[in-house]
Amino acid sequence: VTNPSAVVTAFNVSISDDFTAEFGGPTPTLAFANGRYPSPPGPGPGEDLTLDHSVDGLSGLTSAADADGATLAGDILTVAGFDLPPLATATISFMVQIQ
Repeated sequence: VTNPSAVVTAFNVSISDDFTAEFGGPTPTLAFANGRYPSPPGPGPGEDLTLDHSVDGLSGLTSAADADGATLAGDILTVAGFDLPPLATATISFMVQIQ
């Protein structure tokens, strides 16, 4: 996601994507892969997804409904609660398993 404004910071950004077609139904083609990213400083359980942007990133993201800003509820993945400075870009990464 990109903040298109050249002067205004986007506060408390929330991004959701519905993966019902891929994760759900009688023959799902993908499954969310938990714990695939290293969790610094390690050792320990890995992160489920990452938010990569240059300022004010969230870390330690898991798909559980907890206080870290990321949730996989049913087949809807949401990452929320981060700020994007003017013209900044954020990339959300996660891994899936092919069924």
